[in-house]
Amino acid sequence: MEKVENIHKPVMLKEVIHYLNLSPGKIVVDATLGLGGHSSEILRELRGEGLLIGIDRDEEVLELARERLSKIASNFVLFNTTYDNLQSILKELNLSSIDAILFDLGFSSFHVEKSGRGFSFMRPEEPLDMRYSKDTALTAADILNTFSESELSNLFWEYGEEPLSKKLAKKIVERRKDKKVCICWRSFRSN
Repeated sequence: MEKVENIHKPVMLKEVIHYLNLSPGKIVVDATLGLGGHSSEILRELRGEGLLIGIDRDEEVLELARERLSKIASNFVLFNTTYDNLQSILKELNLSSIDAILFDLGFSSFHVEKSGRGFSFMRPEEPLDMRYSKDTALTAADILNTFSESELSNLFWEYGEEPLSKKLAKKIVERRKDKKVCICWRSFRSN
């Protein structure tokens, strides 16, 4: 695979590092680690002192970040979970406080360009998986092929604010009467 550094360039890196106000010895949480772009610079700022705690629910990007960060320093720990478990992580590490935290919300270019999990309609042969973690039971294809019309409509409206949510849900349910709606973007678009 292409070098991680070539896959992901962190957004507003200088500004983020400036406002985190880092120095050696600080304890910093990157609550949405991704490929470790911001965390690479955070580790450089810590200069081998203090601790970086990285959190990500995607096992694949977590391992890529581990490789990337281990080339810089060793004063980091990574957790394969979500940031809503931060309290238990801090308890596990016997920490009562942290000095800085970063939330880089959204999904990364890796998921759209390299993951092979169907996050981009620009790659029509990819499976409609769209899970960040394989621990999540349902794929996007499962949802499109099994949810009721009202469940789909609610999902499209609540999470996508899709104004045509009812019409879209109705069309999907109609089309799947004959066969599964989709397993990849190509089949979704051709139906």
